[in-house]
Amino acid sequence: MGANDWGIAACRLALELKADALAVDSNYGGDMAKQILRQAWEQLRADGVTKGLLMPTILEVTAEVGKRLSAAPVAQLYDQGLVHHVGEYTELEDQMVTWVEGMDSPDRMDAAVHGLTEFADPGQLDVIVNGNGGPPVRRSKVTSARSCRLG
Repeated sequence: MGANDWGIAACRLALELKADALAVDSNYGGDMAKQILRQAWEQLRADGVTKGLLMPTILEVTAEVGKRLSAAPVAQLYDQGLVHHVGEYTELEDQMVTWVEGMDSPDRMDAAVHGLTEFADPGQLDVIVNGNGGPPVRRSKVTSARSCRLG
């Protein structure tokens, strides 16, 4: 898949999910990825596909520590039952249960760790009162189900 194709695909998915943000890894062509996404969005805007919607924010993430260390807080969120996936993400799940340190970088798992790290920022969380009498629910202001493609 060429750059234009993945840029258009990412922007179309962002539109479909009503995403608030797109994340790019600065270690792997962050500036290039941001430019491709901007150009793809402009092309979709010119074609009338965006229907006047603004482009989602582009978040630049940087892996500053080892994968195991950066994934540990996200693994804890899963252990605490605070992360739920809507839909089937077989390839992501396969990466999550088979990856060991030293293997090639797992793209979907990396995206999940970066996205969930962003969403788990305490400054980005609201406490929502559960309408059916259950315990309060913490939800990201940037709704993760709409903002991150993990599969």
